[in-house]
Amino acid sequence: MPKSFLKINVKVTPQSKNDEVLEFLQDMNNQYSMKVRVKAPPQGGEANDAVIKLLSKYFDLAKSNIEIILGAASKQKVIRIVDFSDEIIVKKVQKNLFT
Repeated sequence: MPKSFLKINVKVTPQSKNDEVLEFLQDMNNQYSMKVRVKAPPQGGEANDAVIKLLSKYFDLAKSNIEIILGAASKQKVIRIVDFSDEIIVKKVQKNLFT
């Protein structure tokens, strides 16, 4: 059953060699954090667009389900994801822990 939304703290490294998710973790307070790299430069919102595209592929969601709510001009961002399933999030956290 989909939840209303999920917030994730995301640290972004722009102008990298690859677009990739390096880390996706859940802490003891059920707060989520990620580290990602994107090829796009941090000018004109290009890196932000690349982050949304990367996360939409990672979570298998439409880009319209992912929004940057804080930190649009920063490497530290807060992302809101809407209309997702718990199973997807749990699988991604577990996969990251055991790889």
